[in-house]
Amino acid sequence: MDTFSLSLCLGSFNIRLKKGIIFSIIVGVFHFIMPILGNLFGRFINLYFSINAKYLLFGVFILLSIQMISDLFSDEENEYSASIFELITLALTVSVDSFVIGIGLNNNILLDATIFCMLSSIFTFLGIIIGRYSYRYLGIFAKIVGIIILVFLAVCQLLK
Repeated sequence: MDTFSLSLCLGSFNIRLKKGIIFSIIVGVFHFIMPILGNLFGRFINLYFSINAKYLLFGVFILLSIQMISDLFSDEENEYSASIFELITLALTVSVDSFVIGIGLNNNILLDATIFCMLSSIFTFLGIIIGRYSYRYLGIFAKIVGIIILVFLAVCQLLK
């Protein structure tokens, strides 16, 4: 859900379709790798590191919301030109929660991770497409809704 919402927001900021496809693939790859890593190393890592993913996601969503608000008030009508590093970072942060899911998977982890990978890639790409079209038809209102969704997700991450 957080990946779909983030991709809606990215789409509303007119991200290039090529970067949207790349982002969808990166999200899928991370959603394949993270449950496997969680399954293999989750309990071991949990003993030594107490990284709470909700605070990481909260920070990312708030920073992205601030950037989107500043873009909202700029006079330029540019597309969002995220670098590959930014796309990888965003994909990693929205995939961190799938690490924890991997701990609970027991039976066929490769099949589960493959299905998870494919569905997350599809939903990410659909979110970008829907975000792009909503911006074309709704204009600045789509950006405002995207910002509200990100702030809402940030608050939801804290309340988990």
